[in-house]
Amino acid sequence: MIKKEVVTILGGKFYLSIFIKKFTFNEKVYLEFKNKILWRR
Repeated sequence: MIKKEVVTILGGKFYLSIFIKKFTFNEKVYLEFKNKILWRR
């Protein structure tokens, strides 16, 4: 029972780190895209 909870916590942290990486990556791409549009005007 305790082992399962530990695995769940570790799994949650793992998925959270992936989610944060994806989010920050998308944010960088979005900001670069926005800057290009503003620069073209």
